[in-house]
This record gives sequence, structure tokens and C-alpha cells, in this order.
Amino acid sequence: MNGSGQTYGTYGDVEAGAIPDLIAIVADSGLEGYALYEQFSAVDAPDAIPVYDVEGTTLIGMFAFGDK
Repeated sequence: MNGSGQTYGTYGDVEAGAIPDLIAIVADSGLEGYALYEQFSAVDAPDAIPVYDVEGTTLIGMFAFGDK
């Protein structure tokens, strides 16, 4: 859990049944960070979503979905 009270993890955690608030992802900038799982998994997700630091507050890049 981060300082903001959000849980964070990987897609492996999701597959194991533990869905974190923030999911590890690599931004288009090449930096590793976290995206809000609800944005990442949304059926109507935009073409790109923001990627944040582990605290979920500092924007470090964007993640563009390749199939949109």
C-alpha cells in the first residue's frame, strides 16, 4: 500500500485474484510506473492512459493501447 492508501501490484496479482488499485506498467517514455487498474481494464478506455509513480500522484508518462 502506498502513502495514499492505494494498493499496487502487477498483472500477475490480478490473475491470482488480488486486484490492486494501481497496476505496474511501462510508460511510453520507457519509465516503469503504475496506471489506475480501473482505467487500464475499462472496456471504453481511451487510446492512452496516464502512468504515475508508486504514490499515484506524479505523472511520469502515458501508456498507449496498441489495438486502438
